[in-house]
Amino acid sequence: LSQVFPLRVLTLSCSLSLGENCTRVYIGVCRIAMVDLDKKTKKNNGSVKTVTNGQTNAPSSSSNTNDASRPPVTEATVDSTVRSVSRLIQALIFAAVLQVLYRALVEAYTIRLHAINEYGRVIHEFDPYFNYRATEYLYEHGWQAFCTWFDYLVWYPLGRPVGTTIYPGMQVTAVALKNYVLTDMSINDICCFIPAWFGVTATMAVFALSFECTRSTARYESIFSTIPLVKDIYQLLFKPVLEFVWNGILVKITGGDWGLGRVHRKPTAPAGSFRTPWMCATAAAWIMSIVPAHLLRSIGGGYDNESIAMTAMVLTFAVWTRALRDTPETNGSGWLPGTMLWGALTGVAYFYMVAAWGGYVFVLNVIGVHASVLVLLGRYSTKLHR
Repeated sequence: LSQVFPLRVLTLSCSLSLGENCTRVYIGVCRIAMVDLDKKTKKNNGSVKTVTNGQTNAPSSSSNTNDASRPPVTEATVDSTVRSVSRLIQALIFAAVLQVLYRALVEAYTIRLHAINEYGRVIHEFDPYFNYRATEYLYEHGWQAFCTWFDYLVWYPLGRPVGTTIYPGMQVTAVALKNYVLTDMSINDICCFIPAWFGVTATMAVFALSFECTRSTARYESIFSTIPLVKDIYQLLFKPVLEFVWNGILVKITGGDWGLGRVHRKPTAPAGSFRTPWMCATAAAWIMSIVPAHLLRSIGGGYDNESIAMTAMVLTFAVWTRALRDTPETNGSGWLPGTMLWGALTGVAYFYMVAAWGGYVFVLNVIGVHASVLVLLGRYSTKLHR
């Protein structure tokens, strides 16, 4: 355990879990101390006197001058100090989160390089070696020849039309890295390291997905009050009848109107609740970096489709949830460039998923089910169909 979770990482994790509570306690102590100091200052200014030869004299002019020159401790001063301290502590927590995330990425990469460090830069198993042969052919002969390649050395004696029976996303990725990024590395070395590289990127994608899912900014609204044509038909024809049925029967039975015709928001986290999204995202990144199910498909030398498909899958979910984020600027209405941009990125990530792995249908089904559940739960918005 000490090798997987270094002591400093555990210390930072504990500090994160205690960070917000310590911040609140420190802020409370600061408020009490400063208010108490203000009371003592006012009391001393009004009651300090000097005694000389049995006679009580007024405070000296120098004392009055010092007290007058001292700025009073006001509520604004207390709030300003508290805000400064709060920002400082949040910055420290954010720095600790980045450090923990960095350690998670380092551990994810180190664990996946165990096979390469132990046995060298070799391709393992049968499917990874076929993928390596296909990558070599693509690199040496080009895309056109690859699409029409009929391999007589596999599926003997029939052979295999590789161009129409393969998902070439991984091969294209390796060749692109060889041609444009890592020109000094051999194609064999790139194929060996790709699973480890994409294991790290999958960890980062899980961090982004978890961060987005734990933000308390979900907007609730009805499909009947959003789409223009549906809204008009609903208001004129169906709403009077449904209001009678809803108010007379369903509201009394279920205790709610299922969100029809109104907009309401989920209670958001209190102001200053800085910890929850970052904590959940960091914990998810650590789990993803060492989870055995992902390690089996992303170990160095295991050059198979799942090694990059997991990254594409999680990235698709991450940008999909980001495209649905409700912000005060968008407010769930209008064809805004930000929403369309994230929607386009979702399409790009899904296209890469389709090109990389035959299990792409599961991703599409999950997104469809997620959109349907959002509608049923009263959390519909026009972003679902943009």
